[in-house]
Amino acid sequence: MKRRAGSILLSVVAFLTIFAGFESFRYHNFVQRQAMYHYLLVDYHKPPVKLPVPATANQAKTESKSIPKLPPPVKSTADPKPKV
Repeated sequence: MKRRAGSILLSVVAFLTIFAGFESFRYHNFVQRQAMYHYLLVDYHKPPVKLPVPATANQAKTESKSIPKLPPPVKSTADPKPKV
């Protein structure tokens, strides 16, 4: 069976396209990882500054944490044992 030059060329082009896709994906992940390392180092050398919290914010936190009391359960008036 004789192979044609067009089919070999098509196979090579398809292989190069798939290979280029994988390599560009790897490079993209590498660049993102390097950027993340840069930001981690910047945060390590210059940690964020703590800002003072106003007193009204502390009161709002304690008020939101209070749990309202539930009303007592209502007793059912239905007969627990139905008549058969």
